[in-house]
Amino acid sequence: MTRVLRTAGFRPGDRVFQGHSYGMWIGGPAVDIGVQALGATNFPIGPGRAELAVAWMRDHAYTACFMSPLWLIHLAKVAVEQGIDPKTDWKSLRIGAVGGMSVTPGLLDAIAVPMADGFQSQVTYGTTEAGGPIIGASCVHSRDDYEMHLINDDTILAEILDPDTLEPVGPGEVGEVVITTLDKEASPVLRWRTRDLVRLSKAPYDCPCGRTGLPRFSLIIGRSDDMLKIRGTIVFPSQVEDVITSTTGAVADAWQIYVDKKELELDGATVAVERKRGAKLSPDEVAAAIARTLHARIGVRFDVECHEEGTLPRYDGKAVRVLIRE
Repeated sequence: MTRVLRTAGFRPGDRVFQGHSYGMWIGGPAVDIGVQALGATNFPIGPGRAELAVAWMRDHAYTACFMSPLWLIHLAKVAVEQGIDPKTDWKSLRIGAVGGMSVTPGLLDAIAVPMADGFQSQVTYGTTEAGGPIIGASCVHSRDDYEMHLINDDTILAEILDPDTLEPVGPGEVGEVVITTLDKEASPVLRWRTRDLVRLSKAPYDCPCGRTGLPRFSLIIGRSDDMLKIRGTIVFPSQVEDVITSTTGAVADAWQIYVDKKELELDGATVAVERKRGAKLSPDEVAAAIARTLHARIGVRFDVECHEEGTLPRYDGKAVRVLIRE
C-alpha cells in the first residue's frame, strides 16, 4: 500500500484525509496501514458528514486525500455551498488519490477543476481479493496519459489476458486483469479473473518516472460483466460517463442508465442526467447534446432525460449506474 501511495505522490509527513469506508470491503483499513507505514499522519474519517468534513479540510490543512472520486467531487460542491472555496481554503491539498470504482478520463479531470493550482488527481486500482487498492497506481507521468503502473509484482502477479483465449495481450491491446496473490495467507487467489478490462500501454515499459519494470496500463475501460449489447452494439457504462463528463452544462457525477429488462440483446436504453444549477443550456439542450454525442461515438441512439441538479442518487462509494426497470 505504501508503494501505491509513493507512486501517487504521497510523502512522509503528509496529513492525509482517509475517506474510504470500513467494513467487509478492505479499502479503508488498507489505506490506514499504508499511510502509517509511509510515515504520514492519518485522519481516518471515512465517508459521510460532508458539512463537517469540508470544514476539516480547511481547518486541518490536509495535504493529501484518498477516497472515492464521487465523494471527493461531492465534497468540493458541499464546500462551495458552505462558503468554503477549495481553491483558497484547501490550498494545502496537493494530491487527491481516488479508487474504489472505475474512473474515466473525464471524471478524473473533473476532480481537479475546483481545486487549487498544482493539485493532482491520481488514480489507484485494486480489489478486495488482492488485499485492497494495491494492484495499480498512476504516477505524475502516467496520469497525464490516463494510465497506471502495475505496482506490486513481487506479491501480486497481475496478468492482462485476452478474456476469450486467456493468452497475454500485446502493447496497445485490450485485455482482462487476472491476478494471483503470491504471499496472501487468508483467502489467496490463483489466476482470479477480475472482469476488469484495460488496455496495455503502447509503451508499457517506458515511463520517465523510472518504474520501467512495472508495466503501464489504461484506466478501466469497462467490465466484461457490465457490458450491454444494444441492437448488436457493445456498450460499456464508462463510455456513457465519458460523454457526460465532457458535456457543457451536465453534472459529471450524477447519471444512470435504465434498461427495461436484463437480456443479452436490448432494444434500447434511457440515460438520465442532471443539468448544472445555473447552466446556460436548458435541460432539453443538455439532453440533446448528450444524445448526439452518444450516437456519434457509440453508434446507438439513446433516450436521454435531463433533470435539475440534485435529483438523481449520490454515492460515497461505488456507484450503481445500470438499473433494471420492470
